[in-house]
Amino acid sequence: MFRMVAAIIMAVFVALPAVAAAKSSPASEQTFGQWHVRSGQDNWTAYTKDASGRMFGMTCYKSCNFVLAMNKPCKDGETLEAMMSGPLGEKVIPIHCWSNRDYSMFDIDDPDLGSHLDGNFIGFALALADGMFAVARFSLEGAKEALAAIGHPLPAGAPQRQGNSGSDDGLSTKVM
Repeated sequence: MFRMVAAIIMAVFVALPAVAAAKSSPASEQTFGQWHVRSGQDNWTAYTKDASGRMFGMTCYKSCNFVLAMNKPCKDGETLEAMMSGPLGEKVIPIHCWSNRDYSMFDIDDPDLGSHLDGNFIGFALALADGMFAVARFSLEGAKEALAAIGHPLPAGAPQRQGNSGSDDGLSTKVM
């Protein structure tokens, strides 16, 4: 059953068919800053893409999960760790693969992730072979509105990183 649900969500999230944006408006699409909202008959997706086509967002089908789509092969069901960096700082988070293709989808297992979306950018790094990393950086412009449009507003009063003027988001796209 999980594989069937995952396949449905992956089709909506990766292929991104032209479907609706809001639950009440099945024939439209909405854009909020750098974020997009699309819906199917019983599923909703709020997402953003980086310049390389990698995606980050939330998919909802019976329950909602933050997901990350990256070009890192993994084994279906495999649990990995990723480094996440955002407005509240950096942390290691568990992610769960549900594809064995070259372009994998990961469920992000972090109950506090929503509080990290109140800022300018969020980034993820996944270890590859030979000391290399897959790194993705996503704009959070429009995240609050997009998540609210699918019925999942960010926590009110999400804490802000202390000492950050907002111009330095603390993220780097350099891979060493």
